[in-house]
Amino acid sequence: MSMVLRCSVMDLIGDGYVSLTSDGVGLVDDVHDILAALIETALEDEATADPAGLGYLNAEADLLEELYRRGDFTGTAARLAPFLRRLHATAVTATNTATATRTRELTVQAAHRTMNVMRSTGQRADTYLAGERARDAAAELDDLSLKGIAAFTRAHAALSCGSMERGHKFAAAGLRMLEGGTADQRTMAVAGQLHLTSAMTLYGLKRESEAETHLAEAEDLATRTGDCGQELGWFGPTNLTFWMVAMEVDRDPRRAIAIANTTNPSAIDAPTRQASFYLDAARACARIGSRDSDRAAIRMIASAENVAPQRIRFNPLAREVLRIVVRRTKENAIDPQLRGLCERIGVKT
Repeated sequence: MSMVLRCSVMDLIGDGYVSLTSDGVGLVDDVHDILAALIETALEDEATADPAGLGYLNAEADLLEELYRRGDFTGTAARLAPFLRRLHATAVTATNTATATRTRELTVQAAHRTMNVMRSTGQRADTYLAGERARDAAAELDDLSLKGIAAFTRAHAALSCGSMERGHKFAAAGLRMLEGGTADQRTMAVAGQLHLTSAMTLYGLKRESEAETHLAEAEDLATRTGDCGQELGWFGPTNLTFWMVAMEVDRDPRRAIAIANTTNPSAIDAPTRQASFYLDAARACARIGSRDSDRAAIRMIASAENVAPQRIRFNPLAREVLRIVVRRTKENAIDPQLRGLCERIGVKT
C-alpha cells in the first residue's frame, strides 16, 4: 500500500506500537486517555470536566503547539486529554458568542494536532475520531481556512486507517469548500496542503495526470505564500520538497534522494518536520540496497533522532528501515552507530 500511495508506511497504517523505553512508559497510558477524551467530547454531549477561561485555553493551546513542534510527543500527549476535556466543557457551556466561537476554533486545531500525535505513535484507528471532532467544530464556524484544516485532518486520518479513497474524498471536498476563497495567505496555505494530499492519494489511485495537476497547483500556491510558519502547517516551497521526497520514495528512490540533496530542512524551524524529512530520505536510501546507501540510511535516521528523538523512537517506519538494513548486514559487520540506534528504537540485532 505504501508503495502505491508513495507515502510513509507510518502515515498510512502505523503499527499500534509504542516503544517501552523510558520515554514511552507514560505515553502508553496517555494515548489511551486521549482516546477516552475524544469519545467524551462530542459537542452534543455534556461536559465531563470543569470549564476554563479563554486565557488558559489559548496559553495551553500555544504550549501544545510548541511541544509538538519540538517533537516532544510525551509532553504533548500528557497534556492533550485534560486540555480536550476542559476545552469541550467550555465550548458546551459557553454563554456568549465570542467564547463559543473561540472554543470551536481551538477544537479544530486541537483535533488536528491530536490526529498528528496519535498517528505518529501508531494509534491509527484513533485518528479517525479526531477527524470527526474537527469536522463537527468547523461546521459551526464561518472560517473557510478552519473548514479546510478539518478536511485535511479527516483526509489524513482516513489515510492512517488505510483508506485512500476516503482520504481523497475528504481532500477534494475541502478544496471545493475553498474555491474562490484563497485570496489570503492562510487559505492559500490550507489549499496547498489539500492539493498535496490530493496528489498523494491520486497517485495511489493510479490517476497520475490528475495527481500532477494538483501537485502543480500546490507548487503555484507555495510560490505565492513562501515558507509559512507552524500556524499554517509550514506550507511553502521547502515543505513541498519534503512532500515530494515522501511521494517519490517508492516510485523512484534515486529521484527522492536527488530532491533531498538539494533541500535544506533547517529552513523549516520545526524539529518534528525535519525528522520526518530525514526519515523519508532514509527510506529512499534503504530502498537502493547498496552498502553505501545503507550507510546513508543509517546517517539519515541518526540525523532524525538527533533533531527529534521521540519522533523516531516511537515511529514504526524508523524501526522498519533499521530492520531492512540489519537484515542486509552480517552480525559481525553491524557497526556501533547502527547497533545503538536499534537498541534505542527497539529493533533486535
